[in-house]
Amino acid sequence: YGNGLFVAVGSGQNPAYQVMTSPDGITWTAQTAASSNLWKSVAYGNGLFVAVASPMGAADQTSKVMTSPDGSTWTSRTAAERLDWVSVAYGNGLWVAVANNDSVSPPMSGGSANRVMTSTNGTTWTARTSANTNSWNSVAYGNGLWVAVAGSGTGNRVMTSTNGTTWTAQTSAADNTWNSVAYGDGLFVAVASSGTGNRVMTSTDGTTWTARNAAVDLSWRSVAYSGGLFVAVSSSGSSNRVMTAPSTSTPQTTAPGAPTIGTATATGSTTATVSFTAPASNGGSAILSYTATSSPGGITAPLTQAGSGTISVTGLSPSTSYTFTVTATNAIGTSSASAASNSITTTAGNTAPGAPASVVATATGKRTATVDFTAPASNGGSVITSYTATSTPGGVSKTLTQAGGGTFNFDGLQPGTSYTFAVTATNANGTSTAAPSSSVKTTAPDVASITSITFTDDGTGTGGKLAWVGSKIDSVLYTGPTASYPGLFTFGSFSSTWNGSIGNLTSDTSYTISIYAISVDGIGESKSLTFKTATKTDVVKNLNYWNTWLTANTYSNGEAARLFGLLTKFNSLETSSHRSFIKVPISRVSTVTATSLTPKSCSIVSTTAKVDAGMVKAITKDTCTISYTVSGPSKAPATIVKDFVFTKVG
Repeated sequence: YGNGLFVAVGSGQNPAYQVMTSPDGITWTAQTAASSNLWKSVAYGNGLFVAVASPMGAADQTSKVMTSPDGSTWTSRTAAERLDWVSVAYGNGLWVAVANNDSVSPPMSGGSANRVMTSTNGTTWTARTSANTNSWNSVAYGNGLWVAVAGSGTGNRVMTSTNGTTWTAQTSAADNTWNSVAYGDGLFVAVASSGTGNRVMTSTDGTTWTARNAAVDLSWRSVAYSGGLFVAVSSSGSSNRVMTAPSTSTPQTTAPGAPTIGTATATGSTTATVSFTAPASNGGSAILSYTATSSPGGITAPLTQAGSGTISVTGLSPSTSYTFTVTATNAIGTSSASAASNSITTTAGNTAPGAPASVVATATGKRTATVDFTAPASNGGSVITSYTATSTPGGVSKTLTQAGGGTFNFDGLQPGTSYTFAVTATNANGTSTAAPSSSVKTTAPDVASITSITFTDDGTGTGGKLAWVGSKIDSVLYTGPTASYPGLFTFGSFSSTWNGSIGNLTSDTSYTISIYAISVDGIGESKSLTFKTATKTDVVKNLNYWNTWLTANTYSNGEAARLFGLLTKFNSLETSSHRSFIKVPISRVSTVTATSLTPKSCSIVSTTAKVDAGMVKAITKDTCTISYTVSGPSKAPATIVKDFVFTKVG
C-alpha cells in the first residue's frame, strides 16, 4: 500500500493479469505487468512501487524487477542476480530484496551467496552477500534495522543489517519455516508454517527472539502491522485462517511453567494420589487445571484449581509400579510436564480364585462318571460363583453354581474310554487355573456275538424261519433276497422285533443269507448261512395248512384271521343246478386275485372290477378250476385251488 493505492502482484503466462490495483481494497482493476514473470512481492517507498520475481526458465534471465510510480504503468528492471527473489521492502531511503534459493537453471555466478540485493532508486540493483545460504523468505525494516527470516538453516534463520549491505546471522526462536516478518510499535513479528506451539516469534531488537504460541498451528504465510495490530493469514485451516495480536503495548501471555512434582502414594489396588506445587509463572493467565499422567499406561486424572494440590488417580492395575508427571493448563495452553514422581506399587487387590483342590474322578458306568472336588484355599478376595469341569477327550463341560465343593455328574461319555477332568473356579474377578483329576476308564461296551444260525423250512419250499443263537444281541440286520424279507420291516435296517420268518423263496433252491447282530452299544458281528429250500409240496388244496402258515407268517393285527376267513369262504363255495355262475369272496382290506385255470370251461371277472367283481361264469359243463389268492400288509400270499362243475351253462 502506498499513496492511497493497494497494489497486488501474481504469477501466470499473461502479463495483462499479473498486477491489480484498488483504491479501497474492495474494487480491483487488472493492470499489465512489465513482463511475464512469477511476481512474488511488491512494496512502496519514496513515491515508487517496486516488485520482484522468480525466473520462469533457462531463457529467463535477470529482468526480475519492475517499477511503477502509479501502479498502472510498469517498467522492467534488471535484478542483481538471477535468483528466486521472493520479498522486497523499503526503509531509510533504501530498497532491499531477498532470495529464497538458487535452484534455477543455469545458476548465476556467485548466486549461492548473493541472496540479497539493494537499490537506492529501484532501478539499479547491487548484489549483497547474505549472512548464509538459507532460503530467505521475507525482509522488513524497522527502528533503523533490516531483518530477514528464512525457511531453512540450523539455529540461524534470522539475519540483520543496519545498512542492507553487511548482514549478520542471528539465532531464531526455533528452526521453523519462517515465511514472513513485519515491524510495528517497536516489535518485529515473524510467522511460520511449521512447528508445534511456536509458529510465532517476536523480537524488540532483531537479535534476541522469543517463541510465541500462534492462535492455532496452521500454515501462516504472511504478517503485517497497522494501527497497533498485527494481522497474519494462513493457507490452511477452516474458518480460522486469520489471527490478530496487539502490539507490545499489551503484555504477552503464554502457557504456564511446569509444576513442581511432589509425592506419589499408592492408596489401593487401582488408585493413587500425586501431590504438586503450582509453577512459579502462570504465563500471565490464571491456571485453570492440572493433569497427572501415569507411566506406564498413560492414565490421566484432572484437578480443576489454580494453586498447589493433590490429584487422585483411578483406573490403575493391581500390583503394578507407576511414576507420575503433572502439567498445568491456562487459557493459552498447557505447560511442559513436571519431573517424574517417585515410583509407587499398587496393592494386589482382588484376584481370580485359586485352583480347586482334591479333584477325584470315578467311572460309574459305560457312559457315566462323577468328579468330586473341594473349594480352593483362596477365593481371591471375592465369593466364588461357579465351578466348571471339562472332560478330556471330548471337551464335555458341566457347571455347578455354588461357592463350596461338590460333585459333577457326567453322562454321554464313550464306553471303554479313559478320561481326565479339569476343574476351575470362577469369581467376579476371573477364572482360576485348572485342577486336573487322575485318569479313569468307563466300563467296556457290550459286544454282541452269534454262535449259530439255522433255517427251518415251512414245508412248502417257499418259506421258513431263521433262528440264531448268541449273546448280548439287541438287534439284527438281515442280508439276503429282498423279496424274502417281510414287508412289515425295512429291508437294510436293524430290527429288534423281527422273528426271523422269510418267504417268497423258490423251492429246492440254495440261498445264502447273513445276520449282523449288534449290542445296545452298537458293537457285534456278522455270520452267514447257506441253506436249500425243500421240494415244493402241493398245499393249494389244504385249508388247514394255510391256517397254520398264515399265523406264522403275518404280523399285522388280525391279518391272519381275515385272510383265512376269505380262504374258508372260497373253499365252501358250491355250484347250483339253477345258475351258470358263482361269485368268489372279495375284500376292501385285503388283496384278492382269482384266476381260471381252465379258461375254456369258465371265465372270471376281475376281483377289482366295478361290475360283477369276482364272478365266475360257466362256458361248458366241463370241470372249472379256480386259483384263489389272498394277501395283506405282511405280503405273505396264500393260495387255494378248487374244482367246480356247472350243470347249467349261461
